Amino acid sequence: TGVAHERIAVGAPTGRAARRLTEALQEVSFPEDNGNSFDDYLYDMKGVTIHRLLKYRPAMADFQYNEFNQLPADVVIIDEVSMVDVVVLGRLFDAIQRGARIILIGDRNQLPSVDAGAVLAHLIPEESMTGFSSDAAGLLSGHFPDAAERMREFPAGISSPLTDRVVILRRSYRSGEDIRDTAESINAGLDNCISMIPLISCKKVKDNVTAGIRLDISWPESHEESGVYRIEPGCTDLSPYNELHGILFSWAREQYLGDSGPEPGYRELVRMAAGMGDLDESAQNEILQGIFSRMEGTRILCPGRTGISGSRGINDFMSGYLAKECDPESSG
Repeated sequence: TGVAHERIAVGAPTGRAARRLTEALQEVSFPEDNGNSFDDYLYDMKGVTIHRLLKYRPAMADFQYNEFNQLPADVVIIDEVSMVDVVVLGRLFDAIQRGARIILIGDRNQLPSVDAGAVLAHLIPEESMTGFSSDAAGLLSGHFPDAAERMREFPAGISSPLTDRVVILRRSYRSGEDIRDTAESINAGLDNCISMIPLISCKKVKDNVTAGIRLDISWPESHEESGVYRIEPGCTDLSPYNELHGILFSWAREQYLGDSGPEPGYRELVRMAAGMGDLDESAQNEILQGIFSRMEGTRILCPGRTGISGSRGINDFMSGYLAKECDPESSG
């Protein structure tokens, strides 16, 4: 039997994840069935944070929905569960009515939540504990014949608490095959998982323009060479601080200041943006979209906020360098 759309609650641990969940729901389109469409129901369904779902009350440091006043929902769907800590998930479970269904979605191999507990990883500790009963496997095979060969079916009389309750999605639409292979080898704990990653050449050379020292790095030449690469730490005799800045300097020149082909480069787009006051709105939007598109494709993921490899130090270096390169008269 179906569930009324107003009895379905959709949430995620953070505001950003909740917004992405809402966007995903609005992008889904079902074919009409007997003249009725589910599209409007999905479009109106909004993802919210778990705190908002349970109506957190800051003044009382408590939730309105709890074990005594439970959430009016028959189905509760929570995305990005790997980020949920054990306390918040416990309060969520307390607020769910007996007989309701809860669907947890997430990647157990992602980093655990900032607060206590790696809940999703502990709920599904080993893949060997997941599988289907013969009845469920037969039913699923009928609906998804292409997946029948990959289903793990428990022999009769053998099961686990997770039987028929866990589905592992193996196809990723977010990254390429080489990135997935690297991630899988790391998750499997293979001893050579790092050495298998192609090494990028990095050597110290003399800069003919400044007469100083710079790093010559063989970055992949095009998006067709996208994937996973590594630079061996200590590949030069520079200090870690100078070596990191040399890598960032080379990266900035390659990604922001290098040849962009027939399209305007980042430096040109920034200079166009500085003088776009006389352009119409469409032309202004095109310039800004070009800048943000270039920035979107050149992100640097940092292990923390502070330190020489932290986001603050790297952002200060990159913004200071690019400001001088893109606008020589800028003060930074």
